[in-house]
Amino acid sequence: MRAFLRDLKEGFVLGALMLFIIWYFFFRVTVESGLDAYDRGEYQTAFNILEPFAEKGDASAEYVLALMYDMGKGVPRNYEKAVTWYFAAANKGVPYAAFHLGVMFDKGQGVKRDKTRAVDWYLKAAKQGVPEAQNRLGYMYDKGQGVKKDNAEAVKWYMKAAQQGNATALYNLGVSYAIGEGVKKDNAEAVKWYLKAAQKNHANAEFYLGLMYAKGRGVEKNPVQAYVWLTRAMLNGDETAENERRILSKNMTKLEIGKAEKILRLKFEDQK
Repeated sequence: MRAFLRDLKEGFVLGALMLFIIWYFFFRVTVESGLDAYDRGEYQTAFNILEPFAEKGDASAEYVLALMYDMGKGVPRNYEKAVTWYFAAANKGVPYAAFHLGVMFDKGQGVKRDKTRAVDWYLKAAKQGVPEAQNRLGYMYDKGQGVKKDNAEAVKWYMKAAQQGNATALYNLGVSYAIGEGVKKDNAEAVKWYLKAAQKNHANAEFYLGLMYAKGRGVEKNPVQAYVWLTRAMLNGDETAENERRILSKNMTKLEIGKAEKILRLKFEDQK
């Protein structure tokens, strides 16, 4: 009898353990399948899978649900619900959830606009290494929004984001060096950072790099390169680039314009 009870007890424990293992892997695989569905663009499927797990407190599910409400993917756009889920995920340490909360407070989406709280959330995300947050935090210091204006602090955060390849931060560093805010004015340094951003197809950086070549600031004057970068800026949506290129081309020879057009053709062929 004792042996029977012992075997029964051991069987119960083993069975309970097996059920726990099955439950655990089912839970994780289901969450992962929801994330995979989101990555494939199957947003309705992703929402249906992830919502129950978000309600049970899974941080990954909470974050993706917030994104879906924020961008209207798989559900009608609802900023208030997005903020609710961003808060839930951010409080569990999801860095990008903190960044997106900063954006929501910055823009007043789903919450009352509050630049100070935006800075708080940008800082939380920036300290966790989110480059977009680092750049936005730099911008807030740069413009004195939600925090006391401090150009040196702005450059510090721009640099952190730039070191991770953030194109807008690279551009912002170029601007800082060009106008001498937070750093000593240095047109050559401005050109260096504009170029890094322009190589990532940042339209504003392409525009200002074109101007630097056109005017010979921080780099040897080169109308061909100026034409190339202004054209790229124009094609990437910079509305002022076309007029600047027209002014530039009036003082260029047909040979120079031909060289610039050839460089552009080769660039586009490489991208095909």
